[in-house]
Amino acid sequence: MTKTKYRIRRPLSIFMAFAVVMASLAMGFGRLGAHAVTQAVGQMGSYRFRVKTAGQDCEGTGTANSLYVTINYTDSTSAQSNTIPGESSPNYFEADNTDTIDLSPQMPAKPISSITFTSSGGDRWKVDWTALDYWDGSAWQQIASTGSFDSGGGTWTMTYPSGSISLNTSSLNKTLTFSYNYSGSPAAVQIYSEQGATLPASNIPTFTRTGYTFTGWSPSVPSTGPSADTTYYAQWTVNYYTITFDANGGTGGWSQSLAYGSTLTPPTVTRTGYTFNSWSPTPPGTVPASNATYTAQWTVNTYYVIFNANGGSGSMSNQGISYGSSANLTANAFTRTGYTFNGWNTAADGSGTAYADEANFGPMGASNVTLYAQWSVNYYNLTYDANGGAGGSGPTSTAYGTPLTPPTVTRTGYSFSGWQPAVPSTMPAADSTYTAQWTINQYTVSFESNGGSSVASITQNYNTQVSQP
Repeated sequence: MTKTKYRIRRPLSIFMAFAVVMASLAMGFGRLGAHAVTQAVGQMGSYRFRVKTAGQDCEGTGTANSLYVTINYTDSTSAQSNTIPGESSPNYFEADNTDTIDLSPQMPAKPISSITFTSSGGDRWKVDWTALDYWDGSAWQQIASTGSFDSGGGTWTMTYPSGSISLNTSSLNKTLTFSYNYSGSPAAVQIYSEQGATLPASNIPTFTRTGYTFTGWSPSVPSTGPSADTTYYAQWTVNYYTITFDANGGTGGWSQSLAYGSTLTPPTVTRTGYTFNSWSPTPPGTVPASNATYTAQWTVNTYYVIFNANGGSGSMSNQGISYGSSANLTANAFTRTGYTFNGWNTAADGSGTAYADEANFGPMGASNVTLYAQWSVNYYNLTYDANGGAGGSGPTSTAYGTPLTPPTVTRTGYSFSGWQPAVPSTMPAADSTYTAQWTINQYTVSFESNGGSSVASITQNYNTQVSQP
């Protein structure tokens, strides 16, 4: 139940309300006005009853009546004290006595609407005055009273308050403010607490703060209501959480205990043959209020087999293969005049790793690979046809590209005039026959007439019939 409606009884209430609002703003409680201030519950206080019995007269002024006190509260509840017997040990209510009687048990301490006491019995009792006191934690404070009366019993309503001290006003009912005590905090919580009364722990609010552990109040909250308006500040210890960056097959991940709210910078992670994509889930900019694992996400890289003709001709596209995977090589499309393709090798000179045409290649490493075509030279038949002469050769198996030196051929009666076709400088990429070409020789026949008449000489092709002159 809130007490707001009773606060109008306080002096300068409008000024104080303004002051509370301004103070709340200054302390960072900007939302204070959204929360009603409630009265602490379960507070129990100590009360005592005092009475001055009138002096003896001819009829007697003391009483054998018993007495009890009833306190009615503004929340429509009430409490009754123990019964105090009259004129019995220790002889209360004797004539001309001033009695001070502690009421038991303790009674609730909260705003009061009225106080009565009842004298039970028909015996006369003449009183100069009565008072009800409240223990404020350091001294007794009179809160209610009556003047004189002379009666044979009954119920009397005490004047409450009998002075400036009241459980309804700030004289005894103090404002306790419980501050969350951090920037951006929600509203503070306020309660009214009766000074000197027990202050059950159930009245103390329970605060929570994301990422922090509550460690107590500063100053410490007492077990009895304090004597002044007091602000208590929540004390917090930051929590640490285990944050894990899982490299997920790569390197560079870590797991650390980090303070909530501290800057969270993901590590740089690497993984052979992969490209880093992201973290799953996406890390926040600061450490969250729970243990968390962020897992690296990777995309496998594609690397390429580069085909090198290595002296051949033609073109082949690079072949992409995912890291760690295998694939059959693209069929060879290179050619080389005078050579036969003989597979691939990681070294141009064939000293590396050999692969057959369309062989399975893998697993693919984390870099491009160049494969060099390997070639075997072809051999062709080479024939030098002397064509009726001597000195020809062949057929002879001769490697393509071998330098060619034609043989020296001869033919009786003829002169060598060349080869048909002309012999190239190196062995061509085909079986080849080169035929000697000849020019017939002419010879002159001279006649010696031996004293006779002269005879003209005859010039004639080799091996033709010479006519007698």
